[in-house]
Amino acid sequence: MAASSSSAVCSQHQFVPPASLVIAEYYLVDDGASVVSSFLLRRLFEYQGVSRARFTASQQYPAGVFLTVSAPTVRHLIDNFLMMTWAHFDDLARSHSLSVKLCDTRDYLRDLLRVHVCNHQCGDLLFVFKHLLHARCHFDLEPLPEPFSESSKHMRTLAKVSSCAARSDIEHMSTRAQDSAAHRRYLESDVFVEDDIHFPTICTMGDKMNIIAEWQDQMSP
Repeated sequence: MAASSSSAVCSQHQFVPPASLVIAEYYLVDDGASVVSSFLLRRLFEYQGVSRARFTASQQYPAGVFLTVSAPTVRHLIDNFLMMTWAHFDDLARSHSLSVKLCDTRDYLRDLLRVHVCNHQCGDLLFVFKHLLHARCHFDLEPLPEPFSESSKHMRTLAKVSSCAARSDIEHMSTRAQDSAAHRRYLESDVFVEDDIHFPTICTMGDKMNIIAEWQDQMSP
């Protein structure tokens, strides 16, 4: 009895292999253990990150809350788990030594990872998931467009146009602020500005009557 109990404790602390991702829209036999269906992954798990370490039996689903998953390619995972965010793609790209910029959109990073071919620098990275407290009732099953296809380019173009419009508005507001400041400085200035000689002085009605009187005096015999 003691031997069997000791054996059970040891097995709980042994590292277990990752579950292999299988594309299926239904539960599989032994689902979540040696294999995990894309259906179970979308319904019961959230993405956590990547790791080279494996979990023990007590940590790994179904005994624990974590699930390490292996997939043939990064695209294999991304195409079948559509709940990943920009931060997830950013972390995943950096772990695969891909250059990431803050201006890169979520769709761009997603497509960059989908065409990525792993090499020796990527190592044996495993995808880590965590069990949800409540199963998802609804999740997107719409297939993704081909990487960098017209639909992806369209989304990036819209993002770029939006960014340019925002930048134009900011520049316009900055120019108006500069013009207003210059105008205020002009109004507050005490510097005397000479009249432009190209424009005659406007005469009052009294000045006009004096000119007419002088002209009449000169013209009278």
